[in-house]
Amino acid sequence: METNIVLVGLGLLGSSLASACKEKNLPYKITGVSSRVTLDKALEKNIIQDCYDYDDFSWVAHADLIILCTPISHILQYLPDLAKQQKNFKPTLLVTDVGSTKQEIQELANSCMPKFFIGSHPMAGSEKKGIQAADATLFESTLWIICHHQPVPILEAFVAEIGAHATYLKPKDHDLAVAHVSHLPQLLSTALASSFKKESLEYLDFAGPGFRDMSRLAESSYEMWEPIFKTNYLSLKSAISQFSLEWENLKQKLDQDQNIRQFFNDGNETRSRVHNPSPEISGLFQILIKVADQHGMINAIITPLTESNLDIRDIELMKNREGAGGTLRLAFDHLDKAQKAITLLNDLKFEAHLR
Repeated sequence: METNIVLVGLGLLGSSLASACKEKNLPYKITGVSSRVTLDKALEKNIIQDCYDYDDFSWVAHADLIILCTPISHILQYLPDLAKQQKNFKPTLLVTDVGSTKQEIQELANSCMPKFFIGSHPMAGSEKKGIQAADATLFESTLWIICHHQPVPILEAFVAEIGAHATYLKPKDHDLAVAHVSHLPQLLSTALASSFKKESLEYLDFAGPGFRDMSRLAESSYEMWEPIFKTNYLSLKSAISQFSLEWENLKQKLDQDQNIRQFFNDGNETRSRVHNPSPEISGLFQILIKVADQHGMINAIITPLTESNLDIRDIELMKNREGAGGTLRLAFDHLDKAQKAITLLNDLKFEAHLR
């Protein structure tokens, strides 16, 4: 029997999930629940097979997996209405969500549909929004956090099929983690961009990649972030306090003309871990290749790997400088593939090694 996955909300995340299912030709019937305008766009893109308005629950009896993909504020409003339909649920139904905070959502779900709901959160997103920003590769090689005390096979299987990797955290631990690695960076990016007042806007004419990269998140919409900040206030406050202590310590060292080498060393060490999660966590095995600053070098690396059926799951050009070349990072889903890639590239006279 065909598995029916219902995506409630077809904004960036919902439409990207639907697009990933279509691109990978996954054996699911995808039902979309959204506004009529958005549903029409989804039908035009051919990423859903059936559709319903938000206030229509006639689809619930056929659902196998429901994923709530709307903003947090809407999830909190929608859950009680969905819970009223429980008498029509399949006994095996799983309801989950993609909200960026988990404690408040999980507590509400525990009160109105404890047998069916398990919160989750894919660590994927963009400063862009809406179905027009749908990206079938958005979840590739990302972590999908599931807030449960034991494995959830139906969700784990779906997560793996769209290219992500499931991991588990308690709701409280999740909210503290994302406060540090997601919510705080958003505020810092916005603060950096906001620090430019009218009299200093002309300095932006000289902005390079560093400023553009650090201020990219400042393009995000407040409407999207407002419920995130409201539902994760305490964890975010803790993250801000920790950062503030470090910032004040740096200011004092500069005021006293002290050496800040250790500050840079600590930053270097932390940053090096961002692209080097353990295979147990990321599910990926990474290799590094030295790349000369010559035309066609990246293509010369990628082509023989793809011709040898070595599927690359993630790619990044690191530390690239004109005239000096850089480092290419490739990731594979199995250790033997990574080792075969290293052997092949070394035979082609590229410097490659396991990270």
